[in-house]
Amino acid sequence: MSGFGMEGIVHAFGGQPVVAGATLDVKRGELACLLGPSGCGKTTLLRLAAGLERLQRGRVVIDGEVVANAADGRHVPPEKRRVGLMFQDYALFPHLTLAENIRFGLDKASAAPAFRVEEAMERVGLAPFAEAYPHTLSGGQQQRVALLRVLAPGPRVLLLDEPFSDLDVNRRVQVRESTLELLKESGAATLMVTHDPEEAMFMADRILVMNGGRIVQSGSPFDTYFHPADAFVTELFGPVNRLPGVVRGHAVETPLGRFEAPGIADGIPVDVLVRVEGLVVGADGAADGAPPVAARIVSSRLLGRSSHLSLRVPAGNGEEIALQCRVPGILPLHPGETVQIGVDRGQSFVFPA
Repeated sequence: MSGFGMEGIVHAFGGQPVVAGATLDVKRGELACLLGPSGCGKTTLLRLAAGLERLQRGRVVIDGEVVANAADGRHVPPEKRRVGLMFQDYALFPHLTLAENIRFGLDKASAAPAFRVEEAMERVGLAPFAEAYPHTLSGGQQQRVALLRVLAPGPRVLLLDEPFSDLDVNRRVQVRESTLELLKESGAATLMVTHDPEEAMFMADRILVMNGGRIVQSGSPFDTYFHPADAFVTELFGPVNRLPGVVRGHAVETPLGRFEAPGIADGIPVDVLVRVEGLVVGADGAADGAPPVAARIVSSRLLGRSSHLSLRVPAGNGEEIALQCRVPGILPLHPGETVQIGVDRGQSFVFPA
């Protein structure tokens, strides 16, 4: 296989399982994002791929070459794998200038003799700082130095561990685009770890969602967002409204109307998950023609480009259920007012409870 793969990886620390049978592959020129919460095993997978940890079970393959195999003890050392690893804290050498940091690891036998440090620094706006030291740079500049350093030797595989986590929100958006361009031009198989779903959506050709040491879904950003495999994947991409119910006649009735439940047997308890942006305020009705539902405004908060609403909807027996809604722009709504709401069925999902 041209690219990078990990097969049946199982790993534990002190008897505590961290990775529980993870399998993944990344093709040459592809950027895959390993997305999941803290502690799910993402960074451990990166360290195993780079050779910083010895495999306990499974194997690692790069461009058809088995570089690690727990079954026979094979373990190609990190420096022989042609893998570029970019750490979360960038790990720049404080006693070296920027140019020296980028040249670190380059030699006459480099696999990428065409890499020109000066040209690369010019391209990312670092040329004026070639002789400066890391501590004099901003976080965004340090990130670019670290990226050029891992690209310089022409690695077959790039492994990036939360590369934007130390940047403020505005700088992060700016740096992502230039980073993506450089990564794509490198032609390497790139695996990037992140816990930020928006970052994964922006950067990835394919998202690998990880939970409890396993890859629970692999797909394009579109498929992962609009066709989540389960409730965990759905909630990973933002808050949801959760409506419990029981399947009757291949559907479930809720205070927001009837939702189809294909593939789930009658009598099974389920949760209907509706994203906060999936509630449509002032709707004439849902896309499937369902009538709108009256909701009482509890609070309205402006978030800049959008507004956040807390709502109450009758649930029967004199009770109400609480809902959260996010709508674009500013809505002149006040507590106590009643609005009509509908549901965007493309933003709602039914899973066994």
